[in-house]
Amino acid sequence: MNVGWAYMGIAAILVVFGAVLALSNYDPYGDLVIVSSLLFIYKGSTEITDGRKVREADDAESTE
Repeated sequence: MNVGWAYMGIAAILVVFGAVLALSNYDPYGDLVIVSSLLFIYKGSTEITDGRKVREADDAESTE
């Protein structure tokens, strides 16, 4: 499994948890949790993109 997908899973959990906190009248904490998930979204998307670039480079080398 790619590490990027693990980061995206953590981000999804944080978004849901932050939304539950925000709806439960813990607004500043819910907002903080949702904003902190942006770090995991960025890190996960970067890892997924890097993995895709490596795979495409390997495919280009194998077809030559």
